[in-house]
Amino acid sequence: MSALARARVLVPGSKHVASLSRSFSQSARRFPVSRSIKHKTAASFRPSLPVAVPCDWSVGCHGVVRLYSSSPPAQQPNLAFAFDIDGVLLHKSEPIEGATATLKYLQQHEIPFIFLTNGGGKPEAKRVAELSEKLGVPLNTSNFVQSHTPYQLLTQENFNGVKDSELAGLITYLRDNVGVDHLRDSTVLVLGSDASVARRVAHGYGFTSVITSGDILAAHPEIFPFDPLSEFYAKQEILPLPKPLYDPKKMDNSMLRDCLKIDAVLVFNDPRDWAVDIQLITDLLLSHRGYLGTWSFLNGKVQKNKALAEGKEGRAKTKYHKKLAKLAAQWQSDGQPAVVFSNCDLLWSTGYQIPRFGQGAFRNAVHAQFQAIVADSDGYKKDKTRYELRDFTFGKPHHAAYAYAQKVMLEQFEKLRQDRPPPASSSSAAATETTTTGLEGEVQQQDGSNEHVAEGTPPSSPSLQRQGQGQPPKKSVWMIGDNLMSDIWGANKWNQHFNSRHVRTKTAQGQHMAIKWQACLVETGVWSKDRAPLNRQAEINKPQMVQKDVKSAVNAIFEKENWPGRIE
Repeated sequence: MSALARARVLVPGSKHVASLSRSFSQSARRFPVSRSIKHKTAASFRPSLPVAVPCDWSVGCHGVVRLYSSSPPAQQPNLAFAFDIDGVLLHKSEPIEGATATLKYLQQHEIPFIFLTNGGGKPEAKRVAELSEKLGVPLNTSNFVQSHTPYQLLTQENFNGVKDSELAGLITYLRDNVGVDHLRDSTVLVLGSDASVARRVAHGYGFTSVITSGDILAAHPEIFPFDPLSEFYAKQEILPLPKPLYDPKKMDNSMLRDCLKIDAVLVFNDPRDWAVDIQLITDLLLSHRGYLGTWSFLNGKVQKNKALAEGKEGRAKTKYHKKLAKLAAQWQSDGQPAVVFSNCDLLWSTGYQIPRFGQGAFRNAVHAQFQAIVADSDGYKKDKTRYELRDFTFGKPHHAAYAYAQKVMLEQFEKLRQDRPPPASSSSAAATETTTTGLEGEVQQQDGSNEHVAEGTPPSSPSLQRQGQGQPPKKSVWMIGDNLMSDIWGANKWNQHFNSRHVRTKTAQGQHMAIKWQACLVETGVWSKDRAPLNRQAEINKPQMVQKDVKSAVNAIFEKENWPGRIE
C-alpha cells in the first residue's frame, strides 16, 4: 500500500479500513505490551525501565509506529506533541473521548509525541503497561516521562553533563554542602504513596543505598511518639538500616562516621503519612551533615558561622540581600541533605468534582513547618527577614522536566530521520557529524567542541553557509494539558528560556534546528473557566489555544501547522 493510500485509511468509508484493522490486530500480537514483574526484595529488583541517560529513547517509539505502516511517510513531520495524561487522555482512569483515535493517528503518520506527566510512584514500565491497556494503544517507555524519570540523572557524575540551570543548582548544592557530585553511592531517603515501590524504582535508576520512613520507624519507633498508621506500614517492605542512628547517650562524636548519614531526600509522589515524613525531613534539615539524630550548632547562630556569613554578605548587593546572606549562613549551611520533590502540583483532577491536593500541598507543608522553626530563632526575631527553605523541584512546570522531555523528543525526530531513506538527489558526501547533548540542545562536534548559533542568524550568515544550509528547519512542539500552571505556564516559560539562550539544536546532518514550544489548554481536566478565567491570567499563563478535548486540540493544531490530515 502506498503512503498516500495509507494516509486515507481513517477516512470514513475507505476500503482500507478493514485491512488496517486486521493488520493492527496481528501486529499487536507480535508486539505484546511487557508485563510488570514482581520482585521479592529491593536488592533483586531490576525493572525494565529506560536505562540511565545516555540511552536510545526512540527504539520503542518506532516499534509502535511500525504496527501501522511498513514504509514511513514521504515527508517527515515538523511538529510534535507532549501530552499530559490525567485530565487530557484519561478521566477516572477511563479514556477521554477521542484520546485513543488521536494516539493511533499520530502513530500511523509517524508524528512524534511523548507523555509528559507529573504522575509517578511506579516503574515506568508498569505505568506504561497500564496506560496502554486503558487506552487500547500499544505503548512503551521510550517516549514516557513521568515526574521522577529525570531522577536517573542524579546517579551519574555531574548529572551526565547536563547544562540546565535548575539541575546545575542542585549539583552546586551537593558539591558545596554534601561533598558529592552524584548520588549513586549515597544513602537517600525515598518518600511516596508506596515507599517500597519507590525504593525499587530508585534501585532501577541506579541508586545503591535506599531507605524509607518505614525502615527508620521500625528500627527507632521513638522517633515518632504517636500511634503510627499500622495498616499502612504493615503493607510496606521493611528492610534493616545500613547503619545505626546516632545516639548521643551511647556514642561520642568520634563514632559519628559509623552512623546513618543521608545525603538526599527524594519525594517520588504524594506521601501518605505526612506527619512522619515531615518530621524526618525537618530533622534532616536541622541535622549536622545529614546524620539523623544530630542537631547542627549553626542553626540560627550567626556568630557560629561568621566567616560564611561575611563571605556571602560581601557578594550581596543590597541591604535586603545582606540580611538574606546572614540567614543563609545559619540554615542549610552545615552539609544538610538536598530535599528534592518530583513535582509541585497543588491540585490535580480525580474522580471527585473538585480537584484534590497533590504533592505541592505536601511541599507547602514542609516549607511552612521549616519557616515556623526559623521564625522562632533569635536571628530571625532580630532582623525579621524571611528565609525560605531551599529545595529542588523537578516535574512540570520546572525547566528540568521540559529540558528532559525535549531531549526525548529530539531523539525521536532523529530516529525518524535515520529510518527514512535519503532522497535520490542527495549528495553522497557525508556531512560533518554532530550529536545533540545535554538537555538544552547544545551541540557537540566530533572534536568535542560546542557550537552555539544565535536564534536570529539569517540564512545567508557565514555560520550557515559553512554547512551549506538555507533556512534552518523549524520544529513545533505542542504541549497539550489541563493545568494552567504546570502545563501552560511551564511550556511557555520553557520556550522563553530555551530560545533566550540563543542555542539552536543541530541534527546529525549538520542542519540547525529551531524549536518552538506552544501550549494548548483542554477543558476535560482540572482547569475551569469559571474558577480561573483566562482574562484574569498573566500573559505567560495563557495558552496559544483552548479546545474542548484532546482530539479537537490536535485537529486544530494540524490546521494551524498546515498538516494535510485530520482525525475523524
